[in-house]
Amino acid sequence: MNIADVETGLIRPSMKERQRQLREDAILDAAVEFIQTKGFNAMTLEDITEAIGISRPTLYQHFSSKEDVLIHVGIRNLKYAAEQLAAMDPAMSATDRLCLFMGWCIDRKFGEHREMFYDMTRLVMSCGNDPRYAGPQGAFIKKLEELVSLAQAEGGVRSDVSATILSEVILGAMKSLTFNRLVQEGKTSPAEIKDGLTKLLFCSKAA
Repeated sequence: MNIADVETGLIRPSMKERQRQLREDAILDAAVEFIQTKGFNAMTLEDITEAIGISRPTLYQHFSSKEDVLIHVGIRNLKYAAEQLAAMDPAMSATDRLCLFMGWCIDRKFGEHREMFYDMTRLVMSCGNDPRYAGPQGAFIKKLEELVSLAQAEGGVRSDVSATILSEVILGAMKSLTFNRLVQEGKTSPAEIKDGLTKLLFCSKAA
């Protein structure tokens, strides 16, 4: 620990811990790529180890199976989403923050640097109600519900439907494979999806 750490009271991870985290992220990144290109069922642990140049025993130091890898992909995605919500300027209205978050979700799904964010969530849930995932998911949904409730209190989001239902609608819409197909077939666009969801959920004066 250096002087700066002592003065700030922060405990920085050791070099070994940082290297472990970097290796874990590389494993998860490779898994995402193979799931996108080959599909989860066709992906093997050998695909991952060969792609990033590690041995099978090294991979097992992090994850016990490809299902375990998938669970952690989902947990990491929830972490990204929670960080995105937390990073938004609290001086902004809840309505604007919710709208921005929806835009971020759509960009993660269809944008230039897209990731199978919510599609991964769907796959994770197919592995069963794993408590390692269920806990972070419940905490994230609670934060999203709180934001929706604030937006309702502002009059920016329709209040004739509960915040719980609206939160699930937002997440469910982002998970929908129908949107994937429609975009791929050229029948809609990410901008049109965002515009449609905004009109469905937000009050006209806010939209």
